[in-house]
Amino acid sequence: MIGLATGFTVGRPPTGLADAEQLAMEHVAIAGLTAGTTTRAYARALLQLDQWCLYERP
Repeated sequence: MIGLATGFTVGRPPTGLADAEQLAMEHVAIAGLTAGTTTRAYARALLQLDQWCLYERP
């Protein structure tokens, strides 16, 4: 089986930490936390990044 990745550019990233944390939890539910960090740190990164990549590895 081959792992899959989905990358995309974000037109409107979250603007507040609460929204970013909710989004981070949704990402983790779909693809797991593959960044080697905490969900909270990942949420903070989502506030600053306009390109995201979700991985689903078997």
